[in-house]
Amino acid sequence: MRGCVVLSLVLVLVLTLPGCAKPRHHHIPHAGIKRPRKKTPVLIDGKPLQEWQADLRDPDPEVRMVTASALGDLGTEAHPAIPALCAMLGDTDLRVRESAAVALGQIGPPVVPVLRQALRDPNENVRRLAARALGDLRAEARDATPELIEALADRNALVRVLAADALARMGGEAVPALKEAQQDPRPMVSRAAAAALRQIDP
Repeated sequence: MRGCVVLSLVLVLVLTLPGCAKPRHHHIPHAGIKRPRKKTPVLIDGKPLQEWQADLRDPDPEVRMVTASALGDLGTEAHPAIPALCAMLGDTDLRVRESAAVALGQIGPPVVPVLRQALRDPNENVRRLAARALGDLRAEARDATPELIEALADRNALVRVLAADALARMGGEAVPALKEAQQDPRPMVSRAAAAALRQIDP
């Protein structure tokens, strides 16, 4: 019995010695766990996209107009701003709307899908300027031919005129629709259709 007590005391003393203490488990991050990376801000000409978008929403129409023009001058580099520029086609200020349309035409082919949708926008200014921007893109906007043909029947005569002008640069697919548009009751539309046909097939 005494021997068991002595053995137990020896074991207690050994376990309490510094070198024999229970090892601590240090938390080692799992090598397979990927920490989330911070999102890299989208830069356009060295300026964050958010700043460009803020300027496009500025209360001063002069600021909005100048910003749209600056984005257009950057060409395809400004493609992240396409949605914001398309929204400006419905701006309350005519100069801003015009600047946005010109800018979209300068950005190039990346704008085509958005402009195709804009041709069906409830706002006639948006439809008109979308047709104009597609015309500025010429053959690069050929995928928009079906929507431009639809626009020849738009309830707004100016949209129909600009659709005809744009189709003049798209090739022969639009010829049947343009021939029909020559019968439009509005002279400016019928003349635009006739001019487009002459441009397609001189």
